Amino acid sequence: MTYRNGATVEQQRMYNRRYGQQQRMLRQWVDHVCQGTGLSRAELISEDNATKAIEAIGGGR
Repeated sequence: MTYRNGATVEQQRMYNRRYGQQQRMLRQWVDHVCQGTGLSRAELISEDNATKAIEAIGGGR
C-alpha cells in the first residue's frame, strides 16, 4: 500500500513519528520560555509578548 503522496506505509509511519517528536520538542521549548517569562501560552503567542520573550532569552536583534 502507498499513500497519495507516494510514501509507503513504513515511510509514512517514520514521518509521523519524526513529526510527533518535533512537535513535542517545540511544545517543551514553548513551556520553558513561558516559565522563564511568566507568561501563559496564550499570552506568549501575542506579537508584543513574543517579541518581549525573544528579547528576554537573548534572541533580540
